[in-house]
Amino acid sequence: MSNSNERWLRDTELAERYGISRLTVRRWAKNGQLPKPVKISAGFSRWRESVILDFEAKKFNEENS
Repeated sequence: MSNSNERWLRDTELAERYGISRLTVRRWAKNGQLPKPVKISAGFSRWRESVILDFEAKKFNEENS
């Protein structure tokens, strides 16, 4: 669930968070290893922080079940 105070993450922030390149962030999003970003406008996409946190929690639970 999102709200008006939602934080939006750039590909550079996700790259730093996961220790990967920006290109890898884009590739992972394209092949389903990360959620797809929200296209804000031409050439401008961001990930909702809440979606990333949910994704990470789900991934952690899958790996530890």
